[in-house]
Amino acid sequence: MKNNDSTIHLSPVATHRASEAIYNQIAEMITSGQIKPGERLPSERAMMEMLGRSRPTIREALRMLERNGLIQIIAGSRGAVVVEPGSQSVQEPLENMLNMSMISSEELLEYRELNEVTTAGWAALRRTEEDLQKILAVLDSFDPTNTDFEDFSYKDIAFHQAISDAGHNRVASMVDKVIHRMVANILVKAYEKKTDEEKRAMMQNIYDSHRQIYDAVAARDYGAATTAMERHMELFARDAMVAVDAQE
Repeated sequence: MKNNDSTIHLSPVATHRASEAIYNQIAEMITSGQIKPGERLPSERAMMEMLGRSRPTIREALRMLERNGLIQIIAGSRGAVVVEPGSQSVQEPLENMLNMSMISSEELLEYRELNEVTTAGWAALRRTEEDLQKILAVLDSFDPTNTDFEDFSYKDIAFHQAISDAGHNRVASMVDKVIHRMVANILVKAYEKKTDEEKRAMMQNIYDSHRQIYDAVAARDYGAATTAMERHMELFARDAMVAVDAQE
């Protein structure tokens, strides 16, 4: 983290929605790489002078940046710190588009099939022993007989994220954090539409296919890992997507 005085220069804004203009200016500098993770933004006083705006306006822009996962505001410091990129800055817009039907369930499934199969193959090729232990710990925490499906769906997210992380591709890991939360919402909706017998079968199917994926990754078998994930995606389409589409 850099502690020297900031060399970042901002331009004055001339709009009645000044906080949004300031947010956009700084966000673009961060996402373009002009401002790097670990760098400090100018102090509030310095930003007031550069931008020609009041402290409340500056603070509102900083809060917007923090809410979107771009900076961390540290009380008493000389300037907010730019943080490493995470999924928070893209998660809400993507989820909002899905909820507004701008992204269809079919599009999500199509992308997930491509993405999850690829990351499973990467995991088989690249996983470390530490990665394998994390995947196994999540798998061992599953209880297909547990009637709390919300808890089960969180563990499903954790399993898929552990597989993605084991592929050691940071772009995939970041995007997957968004996709997996969307998938969890679909799973919960599908579960609510099923009978008790169907619910038990659905949870057992998920657990069994997860176990097959784990075994393939543990064996470093790329072909078996991608095949197991393809079958898992087929189960998801059958058990979850059909129920949600019928509800809609």
